[in-house]
Amino acid sequence: MPESLESIGYKAFAHCSSLTRIELPASLTRIRNGAFTSCSNVTRIDLSGCTSLTSIGKYAFTNCTNAVVTLPNKADIAIGSNAFGEEKDWRGDCTWVKAVQIPSENDDLKAKVVNSGYPEFDKDGIQRITTY
Repeated sequence: MPESLESIGYKAFAHCSSLTRIELPASLTRIRNGAFTSCSNVTRIDLSGCTSLTSIGKYAFTNCTNAVVTLPNKADIAIGSNAFGEEKDWRGDCTWVKAVQIPSENDDLKAKVVNSGYPEFDKDGIQRITTY
C-alpha cells in the first residue's frame, strides 16, 4: 500500500481471497465498513504502525476467521460494531477474527474492542484479546 494512503473504502477488498497478510501505513486514518470482510485467507492484519488511525468501520474484518489483528497503541480509535466479526451471521456461523492484539496496559482500547462485540474469551475460555 502507498505510504500516503489515508482511507480504505467501503468493501474495498471484500472477498479478496488472494490476500494473506495486510500491513497498512502510518498515514492511514480510516478503515470503512466492510473494507476487508470475508478475506478468508488472511492470517495477519498489522495495524500497529497506523499512528494516524481514527476509525475502524462496522464489519471491517468480519469473516476473516484465520486472522490475528494487531492494533496500534492509541486509545482514540472509534471502532464500529462487529468490526472484528460477530457471534452468528445470517447463516448462524461465527465470523470473528482469530484474535485481536492490543498494546499492554491500553485498557481503553481493550474496552472499545469488547464494546464492538468482540469477546475477550472464546467458548472454551481461551483468551482472544491478547497484548504485545
